[in-house]
Amino acid sequence: MTGVEDVQLDLRQEGENADDKSVIISTDEEETDRRQTQNSWLKRLRSSWQAVLIGFLVVLFCSVTAVHIAQIYELKRLKAESQLISETSTLLLIQNNQLIKLVNSSCKENVTLLEHKYGQLKLLLNATQQTFMQLEAENQRQRSILSSDKMAFVWKFCNETTLQCARCEPGWVVHDSRCFFLSPETFNWERARSKCIAISADLAVVLNVDDQEFLTNLTFEFHQQHPNVNFHSAWIGLQDIVQEGNYQWVDGRSIDQDVIYWMPQEPNNAMPAWDKDRGGQDCVAIVPPMRRGQAHWLYTWDDIVCVGSRNFICETKAFT
Repeated sequence: MTGVEDVQLDLRQEGENADDKSVIISTDEEETDRRQTQNSWLKRLRSSWQAVLIGFLVVLFCSVTAVHIAQIYELKRLKAESQLISETSTLLLIQNNQLIKLVNSSCKENVTLLEHKYGQLKLLLNATQQTFMQLEAENQRQRSILSSDKMAFVWKFCNETTLQCARCEPGWVVHDSRCFFLSPETFNWERARSKCIAISADLAVVLNVDDQEFLTNLTFEFHQQHPNVNFHSAWIGLQDIVQEGNYQWVDGRSIDQDVIYWMPQEPNNAMPAWDKDRGGQDCVAIVPPMRRGQAHWLYTWDDIVCVGSRNFICETKAFT
């Protein structure tokens, strides 16, 4: 029995040993797998870090390369700009030198020209001063002449402010190179003529139809402009005092048969009741017409008693 039990015990021990070996083998395999797994994970981790490191190095290299290239281009640009600036500076220096030469040359020419012009202007100024002095002397001489008593008559025809001169004195009207003045005062014929002579004139003379129209208009306009004045007529220089019917002008002319402008039924030599001397109507005056332009409106002569008081028309030569 002992032998059988020993055999069973041995078999059991061998089984246990076999189990232990299986356990050991299993444990080794697991350890191996774990190590392999760990090694694989380490390998993958190492590969990832290597990839990251490689990528970082690539990026760093690219960045450094790009910066380097940029610096190269910037250096080239700066060099080109520096060269351009240098060339521009050289060109500007050349132009500046040329401009300086041109300015110097122009200045010299201008100075010479200005000196020449100055000399001419100085001569012209001297000549102008001499001319001015001559004109001033002539002006002074003319002023002395104009202010002399001999020129008092001339100044009557001139405005001393504007120095504009008319052919007639103020208040006189020019006609056919003669000046006429219708006096607002009234006198007898002899006194009226004395008034005209006192101002270097005489009573008006009618030489032609133009004179008659002018004098008739003169009396008509005076009557229109002075409606409140008792204006009957105006003496002219015609009379027959020496011989009845023989009419003479104050300048010695006889009456021209073609220049006769008596009013209807004139001259009639009527003797008014108040004429104690019975001298008759020996002096002639112009009676203004009622209207101008009507038939026979120029026929305005009327013989009147010479001692009557009338306005009068003076005549003198126009200033030439």
